[in-house]
Amino acid sequence: MKYLILILLFTLLSTNLYAGAKYSIHADSVVVHLEKIILLEQVGVHEATGRNDGKEVESYLKSVGLTKGNPWCMSLLYWCYEQAATILHKLNPLLRTGLANAEYSYAMQKGEIEPFIPEETDLIVWKETNSNSGHIEETIEVIGINTILTIGGNASGYSNYDGVAIHVRHISSPLGRMNVRGLINLNVN
Repeated sequence: MKYLILILLFTLLSTNLYAGAKYSIHADSVVVHLEKIILLEQVGVHEATGRNDGKEVESYLKSVGLTKGNPWCMSLLYWCYEQAATILHKLNPLLRTGLANAEYSYAMQKGEIEPFIPEETDLIVWKETNSNSGHIEETIEVIGINTILTIGGNASGYSNYDGVAIHVRHISSPLGRMNVRGLINLNVN
């Protein structure tokens, strides 16, 4: 029992040290809840030819001022929040950007630091070393201390091309050549 407690404590500490920080930005709770419904409806959407293209993908990109051919993981999340905010006549809490790491930098500047513990609707951001390249997904369920279920765009999934898919992710594990930079919590008010 003593060893089990030590292993659990070590796991918690290494998770907090390995990954980045968690920043909280304020969001309207109704917008956050509607966005999740809209995001779930996007699961299964995929690129037309595997070149960051297709009707839905291009709509996501257009919402942040980008055209087909650009990476679109952040654009998907912005688009979902924009749809929810527009329907509800509220503000979109996210920065209008197609860059996952620009969203994280925005949260660092505008948000409040929180304990690095994943929660439903948190955004998880990965970053490639010495680059602005990254990836972002939204947490739809916390499975365990270090494990979450996410939805992300521009990720492998249900087709031969990248699409919107559900994945099991580990908050302290790299994603390809990218390491976890941190979490963004949409703190509902």
